[in-house]
Amino acid sequence: MGLLYIVDFNKERPINSIEIPKLKTSYLYYSESTDIIFIGYRNGSWEMRHKYEPVNYLRKFCFDQNYGVVKKLALNIENTAVMSTSEDGTLLVHKIDFSTFTRGVKGEYIEPGQISIPSVILGISSANFSDKIDFGVEA
Repeated sequence: MGLLYIVDFNKERPINSIEIPKLKTSYLYYSESTDIIFIGYRNGSWEMRHKYEPVNYLRKFCFDQNYGVVKKLALNIENTAVMSTSEDGTLLVHKIDFSTFTRGVKGEYIEPGQISIPSVILGISSANFSDKIDFGVEA
């Protein structure tokens, strides 16, 4: 296992250390608005951890380790999807139930029936996704 240190630069010692997989990290970001720590790995997987309970987390394996190094992770404005990009340009959108995620990382047991994955994100659903893409004008 590797370690991720949470530090306060006004103190001599780290506030906390969190065990993470001993993998090469390709992306690390902390979102102040949601208190989420995003970690992307070179093997194509990524993690989403909450600042207050970083031991509990969501891990997703979605890219190939040869071409799918995680380059960027972001939560959308509505907190209903995580967007991930890889080194080869692949963009994936993962629907999430953010309120259930935050309850789960705090240790609350979540029944499968309590998870409500959004069917529509910013007016776009799987039925009309291609309608919302501007492909430009054909020459």
